[in-house]
Order: sequence, then C-alpha cells, then structure tokens
Amino acid sequence: MPKYLYHYTTIQNLALILKNRTLRLMPLNLMDDLQEAKSKDLQDFGQFIYVSSWTDREEEAIPMWKMYTKPECGVRIGMVENPFQVIDNTTHEFRDPTQEEYIISRDKKTKGIYPLIRMEEMALSDYVIVNPGLNHQLAQVKYSFDLDELEPEILSLNQENGSLSMLLGKLGDKKSEYWSFQQEWRYIMRSIPLSILRTVQDFDKEMLRFIKDITTGNAKQVLPYIDLHLSNYALETMELTLAPDMPEANKILVECLIEKYNPNMRNSIQPSILTGLMK
Repeated sequence: MPKYLYHYTTIQNLALILKNRTLRLMPLNLMDDLQEAKSKDLQDFGQFIYVSSWTDREEEAIPMWKMYTKPECGVRIGMVENPFQVIDNTTHEFRDPTQEEYIISRDKKTKGIYPLIRMEEMALSDYVIVNPGLNHQLAQVKYSFDLDELEPEILSLNQENGSLSMLLGKLGDKKSEYWSFQQEWRYIMRSIPLSILRTVQDFDKEMLRFIKDITTGNAKQVLPYIDLHLSNYALETMELTLAPDMPEANKILVECLIEKYNPNMRNSIQPSILTGLMK
C-alpha cells in the first residue's frame, strides 16, 4: 500500500478538517459517479456506504485540480494511510494508536478490536457499523466495465437454511473504467439501519421489519455523514500543496490555518508545480 495518499479539496474544507481534526466520510449516493451507488436488488442502498476519496498518484493531476478544487482556493492534502485515532479501552477517549496496535489491527481476525467510533453511541442508535476497527477502512478502487461488478446483487439467500445475508463489501470500492484516471483509494465505512437494542429485545420482529424496509427501499440512513478523528501523527506529518493559481491573499489564509490549528506540522507548504502553466 502507498505510504501517502492525496486529497484535492478547498481551503474551506481544509479549515474544517484542521479545526475539528476529523475526516468526513459521505454516502455513496452523494458522490459524483452516480452508478456506484446502484445495486441490482436493493433500492438506494448506497446511502449506507460512507466514503472519503483519495488518490495514490504522487504527481499533481490537472483533472483533479479542475474537478475538486477551484484554481484560486484549492489545496492538495497528503496524509499517511489510515490516519485515524482509536477509542482507548480504559478512558473511552480518542488517542493515537501505538505502532504495535497498528500492526495487530492489520490482521483480519482483529476486525473491530481498536474501534474508531464510540461503540456505546452505536448501540443506542438505529445503525450498526460493520467495520468499525482500525485498519479496516482503506480500499483500493477497482475499475471495470463489468456491470455485475458495478451494479451487484447485495442480498444472498442460503438455499440450505433459508437465511438471508447482505454482501456489503460489494459496494464502495468499484467504479467504471472511465474513472480510472483518478487512481483512487478510499476510506469506507459500511453500515446497516438496524437497532441493536430492539434486536435484543425482539429479534424476530426487528429482523422482519429490517428485511422489509431494506428490500422495499424504505430504510433510511440515520447518519448524514461519519466523522473519523485524525491522529496527531497524521496531522503533524501532513503535506500541503497550494492550487496552481492561488492569489497571495489565499496563501496567507492557508498559512494562518496551519499556524492556528496545526502548528506542529513538520512539512512546509508547497506551491504547485503547475503554477503558471494552466488556467
């Protein structure tokens, strides 16, 4: 996997990331690729898949500057992969993971052992995050022209016992080949609109309601977005490149944001290598 990933955005979004020290994941149905939220068998299921889009392309990309920023107020953020804090089991507060925890969390068997979200909040709400643990969000986007991959079937029926399962991993990390220029990586969190407490109280009733709402398209997301806490290390080692046509006043704004909200950033703010070469 790449050491650094890059995200093209505006100064306004940079300000929110730095002030809140969080990265916001948005639902698939709000992405610019309208196809990727579709499935063959469930309506509007993309609303339950939350993503933040990055690229592993180290060289600046003109299409990315054009599509996701404005020439005078855009920035390119570079961050180490999996840049998140975890919930401490003792204090129940957010903190940077240790190197040992980071290594352990890369094992698929440890899924959820170092959660990125407060589990008690999820337990009291009408949703379940199925991949809440450190190191289980990042995925490289696969590009394809295969419609079965781009618009998959989510529901799977076990012919032996009649049980129904949802293959959530089929959405969020596949896009049409037309988007391959992005060389995209994503942080993905997958959710289902299911109440843990109501399921414990009356499993049969809750599951029947859940299946009906999912299959009829009546299920609605509880969360409009998911914010993940960024680690101190990720912010300190952040790289920042200014848009090619940024005026001096906006450069000063970026410098002030760094001075106020990320004063320990080790890397200097870099001008674009495309400055003076594009409109």
